[in-house]
Amino acid sequence: AEAVLGGWLKTMDEIYDAAADAGPGETVADALAPRVDLADPLMQWAVASSINAEYAADPDELSLRWFGSEGQLGGPDVILPGGYVQLVDHLARGLNVTLGADVTRISYGDAGVRVDTAQGVFEGDRVIVTVPLGVLKADVIAFDPPLPDAKRQAIERLGFGLLDKVVLTFDKSFWPNDRDMIGISGRDQPVSDLVNGLRFGDTPLLVGLRGGTNARLREAQSDEETVAEVLATLRAPQPTGMLVTRWAADPYARGSYSFIAVGSSPEDQRALAEPVGQRLGFAGEATHEEFSATVHGAYLSGLREADRILG
Repeated sequence: AEAVLGGWLKTMDEIYDAAADAGPGETVADALAPRVDLADPLMQWAVASSINAEYAADPDELSLRWFGSEGQLGGPDVILPGGYVQLVDHLARGLNVTLGADVTRISYGDAGVRVDTAQGVFEGDRVIVTVPLGVLKADVIAFDPPLPDAKRQAIERLGFGLLDKVVLTFDKSFWPNDRDMIGISGRDQPVSDLVNGLRFGDTPLLVGLRGGTNARLREAQSDEETVAEVLATLRAPQPTGMLVTRWAADPYARGSYSFIAVGSSPEDQRALAEPVGQRLGFAGEATHEEFSATVHGAYLSGLREADRILG
């Protein structure tokens, strides 16, 4: 097993190297095919864990040319006890926030902006659109006048991926408490990896990850079916609690985060970030070239738009 996984790290380095000379139509799958034995269950796990669950997409969806082009911050991974909602609550202090207001139309022009929602009409000097790329792709918000061609093409070309989680709590742990992650080998597994909750809290819990097509197909399952699959794979006792995410089915997300799809490029991220005139701005992880697909990328894109307006 160690020999296979040691070889996998070398393979990933080779794929990153191959990206520099890749054409716009080449996929990560094209680079994988001659290098790895995809019939090997350990190799299937390595691909599912390092690519599908990391990029929320399958190797045949990902642009080889731009694979690994994202930036990375130094330091260890950090999990926030209490969740990301703490950041939202902090940033929302003193602001007038209206919830439950589905936006149907955004009109913009020389006189200002008008946003039509389920909670009435809001008017102002400017609007910054921060909905997920999946919502823009679904075309459920009408723009008046229509968005420029370059922006519409960028929305179409960029990929919007899916990473779902299966969270299970137990009376007591039955796994090695000192491991951050536990991998599950094989192609058609209910999850590719399990995050050990005892590494960041006191509750015996496992967070299963699944990305790309595997996640999309399994969103059709009930919670009970999904949990039964995971328990059978782990030969685990009954859990005391469960939570299964379905981000593709969420009408306000329609997926998890963006990726550079075949035929796309960072130029599309820049086009998505471009304001339309002075009134209509765009932010969100998909608009941040260096840190797309991350919370810090989304946050930094908001600072970028604030600087643009205030500057």
